[in-house]
Amino acid sequence: MLKDVFKNLKQHCMSGISYMIPVIVIGGFCTALARLAGNVDTAGTIGYAFLQAGNAAFALMMSVLCAGIAYSICGKPGIAPGVVAGYLSTQVKASFLGALICGFLIGIMILWMQEHFPDSKALKSMYPIVIYPVISGIIATLLIMFVFGPPLAALTQAAVDFFMNMNTGSKFLLGFILGCMTGFDMGGPVNKICFSVVSAFAASGIWGPAAGKNAAAMAPPMGMAISALVLTPKKYTEQEREDAKVAIAMSLCQVTEGALPFAFNDPKRVIPAVTIGSGVAHGLILTWGVTVPVLHGGIFSVPLASNPMLWIAAWLIGAMVTAVIVSVTKPARPVETVHEDEELKDDFDIEIVEKHHNQKIDAPSGTALMLADAMCEEIEKPMKYEYDRHSKREKRTKNEIGIHAVRGGTIVGEHEIIFAGRDEIITLSHSARSKEIFAVGAVNAAVYMNGKGAGLYDMKELID
Repeated sequence: MLKDVFKNLKQHCMSGISYMIPVIVIGGFCTALARLAGNVDTAGTIGYAFLQAGNAAFALMMSVLCAGIAYSICGKPGIAPGVVAGYLSTQVKASFLGALICGFLIGIMILWMQEHFPDSKALKSMYPIVIYPVISGIIATLLIMFVFGPPLAALTQAAVDFFMNMNTGSKFLLGFILGCMTGFDMGGPVNKICFSVVSAFAASGIWGPAAGKNAAAMAPPMGMAISALVLTPKKYTEQEREDAKVAIAMSLCQVTEGALPFAFNDPKRVIPAVTIGSGVAHGLILTWGVTVPVLHGGIFSVPLASNPMLWIAAWLIGAMVTAVIVSVTKPARPVETVHEDEELKDDFDIEIVEKHHNQKIDAPSGTALMLADAMCEEIEKPMKYEYDRHSKREKRTKNEIGIHAVRGGTIVGEHEIIFAGRDEIITLSHSARSKEIFAVGAVNAAVYMNGKGAGLYDMKELID
């Protein structure tokens, strides 16, 4: 149990952060709109209403983080205690670290209860609604209020005080490190770790890192666009120059992934350039003391900056650093890359659903079995075909393919392959609306066979 949780530690953490990010964005924009509207102290005004919405979002963001992590680990029973423990973490000023730890503790506690509590029919409906949430919620409350909440609060305050007392050089160094983390993988896990640190500062009312993070995230695509369209366009392919035009818009919208096409083609030169450029942009923001009360927003957040001109300067300087470095280091001729087909990661579960009319006798269909065989051949490892989970009380394994048969009405034939991963589903499906297509296929096969010698042929040869 614990081994599985720690094995997927990063995934659980990223799940909670992904749920928290929209709450932070809402809070930042509502607070910014309140500042623009004014009269934030007068009840009944637009400014007051937006300020209340912003304050509510910031008060709840740790609840969402904690609940999101718990939900990722143990499912729905972790949501309610996660919301409570996350809110208490904010109240005792344990902030981000408190919510993070509570989320994992609640998830682990509920997993343990799910595995060790007796399998009682009388309590089956009570477990996820009452027993699991209440027990884990009570324990988490005691822990956050009396055990690790106060020390974490002191640690958080010490970090804030340390940041506030930094000299100019130290602030630039901190900003450079955070900016490098933002630009290094352009929206990947290292970027998300930086976002977590910035969110922790924001939760404590420190918005300088947020301003730096925004500029650092916007610098890579703009820097690549400047290099490809202005400084050294002959060093890029025609497709890359087209990508550069899109990268400008993505930079303005704070989508760091706009630099990814260039990184895929030439990672050795592009990744160091965007990493350094993002570091410079973030470092300058902290050095100049610029703040922005939102964690996302791109060019639309500029009017909310404490000094819009300095913020724009830091962003463009970071972009120019990227552009100059990559322009100097790139070879005279464009780097052409041959992309190999990517394999689907093995953390996707495969399920096959086939549907046919109510007169069909065999189940599953031959096509479904053929698809399952094709999956096994492609992933190059033995897989167990699971036809019925009704009698099983155990978790799904990675070495199985579920095959499900549906019979009803006059369904001609439908087949669906489901690749289910974490927070995403890929589906491939085919539906036959008439038996005529099978007849046409048979006729085409007969035509193909005309004049062929004796031997064994299959439909693959006909299709090829």
